[in-house]
Amino acid sequence: MIEKECRASGQQGDCACIARTLDEGLPDHLKTAFPALRWELKPAPEDREAVNGAMLRAAGVDPADRQAVRSIRQEFRETMQPLNERTRQQCGGRL
Repeated sequence: MIEKECRASGQQGDCACIARTLDEGLPDHLKTAFPALRWELKPAPEDREAVNGAMLRAAGVDPADRQAVRSIRQEFRETMQPLNERTRQQCGGRL
């Protein structure tokens, strides 16, 4: 999914390398919720709550629990910062 989104975004880097780097660097629960955390406004507005909510629930987060959602988003940002730097260096791009 990450590689597909990378290609769709017109990323200039090696999307397979970017996807592999993120797959190796993200904890499983963040991988499960990656689209909801990275592209939280991506689904159409009428589908957004259902799609993102399902991904957050699959990651073990109740989408109605605002503190839990803030917490996983913060963890995601903190994890992605060094990963983005690594993907820039290794793959020539980032998500």
